[in-house]
Amino acid sequence: MIISATLSLLLPLRAFDPYALPPRYVGEVVGSSWSPPPGFTEKVVALTFDDGPDKLYTAPVLQILKEQRIPATMFVVGIKVNQQRKQVEQERSMGLEIANHTYSHFSWPSPFIAGPEVLLTESAINMTQSPHSHVFRPPYGQAAGATSIFAKSIGMASVLWTNDTHDWELTSPTTMVNYAISQMRPGDIVLMHDNRQVTPLGLRQIIRAYRTAGYQFLTVTQMLWRWDAFINATTQPKVKM
Repeated sequence: MIISATLSLLLPLRAFDPYALPPRYVGEVVGSSWSPPPGFTEKVVALTFDDGPDKLYTAPVLQILKEQRIPATMFVVGIKVNQQRKQVEQERSMGLEIANHTYSHFSWPSPFIAGPEVLLTESAINMTQSPHSHVFRPPYGQAAGATSIFAKSIGMASVLWTNDTHDWELTSPTTMVNYAISQMRPGDIVLMHDNRQVTPLGLRQIIRAYRTAGYQFLTVTQMLWRWDAFINATTQPKVKM
């Protein structure tokens, strides 16, 4: 009851919620198969950036997104939001989707701190007056971890990815770009990080590769609605004539 009451304060109701999720994804893990829905062929892609805002590398990432007019989803860390609030305000002004990536980015945190890790991040984002999504990404992709379980319990979608650029372990932008291109497919959710030096160095080439291949750029929530529409269209029973 205490958690529910706290959540109601942190997530004020809106008459129209642009970040509402398709019902099939509420409280679910998304992307755990590391691929879009089977048979999905629409050329759309969602770029995502974890672990920001960062005082060094978020700014050049945002500059590229602004120049290229690219929507994206920023999975922010709550403690960094409190330290770099202006970065989040810039993301909000650009119309980017701001999403929850826990407060401290712990690996396999105790269930006792899972709730605060999620809720404190919601509070930090709300302090920037930023409308933000109901998607959550567990640190290190730990979809079975306590924070992911808690996020799902309050109706968030725990979203992973389908295309890992490996920027988290690389220093070569060429290698990062090659990873992204080699895994390119319709309906991609691309994993990147805006706290890595290599990411802004390779980002333009990744955007160019997808654009050249005819892809449209979406936020994660927009992608989930495209996935949902495809699943609905391909699973409805055929009407006999």
